[in-house]
Amino acid sequence: MTHALTRTKQRLAGCPNDAHRVTGCVMQRHAAAVIACCSRSGVLALLLLYGGPAGVARADLYGSPLGWPLPGRPPVMSGAFGEPRSNHFHAGLDLSTRQRVGAEVHAPAATWVERVRASGGGYGRSIYLRSEDGRLIVFGHLDAFSADVATYVDSVQRATGEYEQDLRLPAQRFRYAAGARVGWSGQSGAGPPHLHVEVRHGDFALNPLLAGLSVPDTVPPKLERLVLEPLDERSWVERGASPRSYGLGAGADTLLVEGRVRLTLKASDATNASRKLPVRTVGARWGDAWVECRMDSVSWAGEMGQLDWLVDRGRVTGSDGVILDAPAGWRPRFLRSSRPDDAAVELVEVAPGAPARPLELFAIDAAGHEVTRRIWLRGPGESERGPARQASPRGAPIRHSKRTRARTPTTAPLPRWTFAILPDERVRVRVKAAPAGLHDVRIERGAARPLPEDVAIATWDGAAWCAVLNVSGIPD
Repeated sequence: MTHALTRTKQRLAGCPNDAHRVTGCVMQRHAAAVIACCSRSGVLALLLLYGGPAGVARADLYGSPLGWPLPGRPPVMSGAFGEPRSNHFHAGLDLSTRQRVGAEVHAPAATWVERVRASGGGYGRSIYLRSEDGRLIVFGHLDAFSADVATYVDSVQRATGEYEQDLRLPAQRFRYAAGARVGWSGQSGAGPPHLHVEVRHGDFALNPLLAGLSVPDTVPPKLERLVLEPLDERSWVERGASPRSYGLGAGADTLLVEGRVRLTLKASDATNASRKLPVRTVGARWGDAWVECRMDSVSWAGEMGQLDWLVDRGRVTGSDGVILDAPAGWRPRFLRSSRPDDAAVELVEVAPGAPARPLELFAIDAAGHEVTRRIWLRGPGESERGPARQASPRGAPIRHSKRTRARTPTTAPLPRWTFAILPDERVRVRVKAAPAGLHDVRIERGAARPLPEDVAIATWDGAAWCAVLNVSGIPD
């Protein structure tokens, strides 16, 4: 239901979703752990954000249990923490209201209102509740606030003549007991109808499923797809220069790899009521080395864009998987590795003639369920080294007119070139719609000096010619 005092015509305008920041909150990075130390009102809270590879999650990792804001059956999640969106990091949960507006929203703990917003975009009508232990619970896309808050907001809107409001309320002015109604769900700011829920502490958005909210979950995550990508002109996967994608079924696989390759791993999570959710942790182990991407928390101060640098939305194959790699000297906080922070991750390198070794892939959800899958990688024998000599298919036969038997002219499409930046001053070049029937194709970088490293052998991947070029020394 919609309270009468909040039925003010919206002015549709985008408004940035800024975050409340605690000046005493800083990030401290250590080799084995990352700790967020947040000081508020003289109370020091230590939140463990990372505890080493492949750890087991706890539902109350960041605080005591919270009640679910929507009453009734276990909630259906239509979106979860860490889900890549078109223009932002999704920092909370989206709870389905089954396409209906007006579900009661309840306080998950004893709280007081710290902030309230009314906007035609972003989170729409949203309320920020501060709990006794310092957590901030955010509800977005509300249809209406409870009567006391709605009256307060409406009075400011009438006084200013502006619908758009971002109000910091006096501490303790509006208090709610656990389970008290704080508003009604809706679709303000963005539809369809649903309730957006966040749990924050200081400058960090926490994974709500680790910060007090929990759902019935007996379903392990699912490993779906692995992409292996050659990283330089002397590296190949199945003797090709293109990234190769493999479905992760139940059978054992042995793949031919030569040189350095980058891993992209796609996985999905599920609960007893929800499907196709992002997974808390995905990673790989290669011998004694490991790398993993762990979605426990994100800083509003500067980490919101880091997930976009890790998700394959077109940089590799468009798999939407997580790229388990980072160059030397730069590494997103989400990405952890057994290698030092100042070294490149580069987990997998296979020498010629190397026997098959297991690459172990894993995924762990917020409930602690883990699934693993082994893929075996072997180096090439003497006759398998280097790229395969291939040819693109020949074109379709020339068509003749039934009347004149004359040749019907056809217009060949122009070649389409695409480029992907790789580490260590390499670039992957892919050419589609090249003339049919080519073989022994080479791609040259066009340097004035004819050096061997200026030319790379291209391989046919079934749709295009692909090669990795060394472009070191070329001006920006």
